[in-house]
Amino acid sequence: SLVLERIPSQTFLCIIGDGPYRQTLEPRFPKERVHFFGFLGGDELATAYASADYFIYASVSETFGQVYLEAMASGTPV
Repeated sequence: SLVLERIPSQTFLCIIGDGPYRQTLEPRFPKERVHFFGFLGGDELATAYASADYFIYASVSETFGQVYLEAMASGTPV
């Protein structure tokens, strides 16, 4: 929730993935500001990248993954 305090109120966050933290994080964020999409693949994932204003990858273990390349290939700022 600290993240939401530091970004403009009109900003909407989309979180994609079904990692182990989803069940813990989802109830902590207001649904009108944060949407959890779960796993997306193929065309759905490509559409998500292409429609995003920015791409942020908040991993504590993976320093460079394929997702960076996918986001850059869609033209989304990383």
